[in-house]
Amino acid sequence: MDLKDIKAIIDLMRKNNLSEFELERQEFKIKLKRAASVSSVPEEPGYYQVSPAAPVAPSLPTST
Repeated sequence: MDLKDIKAIIDLMRKNNLSEFELERQEFKIKLKRAASVSSVPEEPGYYQVSPAAPVAPSLPTST
């Protein structure tokens, strides 16, 4: 398998929306994984999702 074949596999992965491909033949093994894609949900202008902050422990008085 040469670079041309690998590029063809990658192209097929894109066209068929595959996230993983693995092939094993005799002494040859190849495994291709695509990165997880971010959801393409459009956000409304000015809208941001905010996660609540973790509670902060009160500070203890220090003795001097």
